[in-house]
Amino acid sequence: MSRQLQTVKFKFHSDALWRGRMAALYQILDANESFRPLRWGFSEPVRRRFAPEALPEMEKLWDRLHGLMFTRPKKPRYWMDSMWTTHNLHGPASGLWGGIEAHFFKRQENIEAFLAFARDIFEWGEMLHGFACHQLDYKVKNRYQRIEDWGGGMKMLAEGAWGTDLYKCLPGVYWANFFSGLFVEWFGRERVRSAPCYRQEELPNGGILILTASSPLGYDKSEVKELERALVAHLGPEIFFDRSDPERPCKTPPFPKRGKGKLPKVIIS
Repeated sequence: MSRQLQTVKFKFHSDALWRGRMAALYQILDANESFRPLRWGFSEPVRRRFAPEALPEMEKLWDRLHGLMFTRPKKPRYWMDSMWTTHNLHGPASGLWGGIEAHFFKRQENIEAFLAFARDIFEWGEMLHGFACHQLDYKVKNRYQRIEDWGGGMKMLAEGAWGTDLYKCLPGVYWANFFSGLFVEWFGRERVRSAPCYRQEELPNGGILILTASSPLGYDKSEVKELERALVAHLGPEIFFDRSDPERPCKTPPFPKRGKGKLPKVIIS
């Protein structure tokens, strides 16, 4: 699938080690026709057929390569990538992210199907945090382009994303915001339950999902932007990345420690 297609992006972070979890992920992906991949692999182009007979090889490569890629080149088109680590951690260094074509979200039943899918992924991965939003919303809040001086008169256009390191900040508030029990308890459960929002849902292990609109396609409406600002103010602006001051330090929860060793950066753009 071309990643130039307008999509609704989703990203999840976890501190869990996902060894041996490919079979359970396969069941989630295979359970709903809308989210069943057609191809899988470990690098572009993704060409291997997604089918039950491929599961043994998928499990083997998942554990060896620490993640796989999945694509669906027919409607609803989507792609999904993943990475998990065996590094000793005190924060989230495993992640799953992707995009589903935005047109899919024009029907309410499709939105509910996606949220059910996302809840299953959230539980499967023991996720700490996740979000979903229109790619243009993410672009405005987190993406950047800048000219970098490489010396010797050479300058290059650099592209990337801010606010992607969960050790340093939460990336922002979007259409769908998934908070694990760790974040809910850190915020204060009553504080989260009383947060301004379009809708809330309980998640496994004490987590809470907060929606700021009925659909991710309404990201540019003034009332949605106002609600997002109110949610940031309610939970605490010192917690979230702020594009107007990208180097501003933020508060973060006490992520559970997982032994010794060098800590890898968690950057999923």
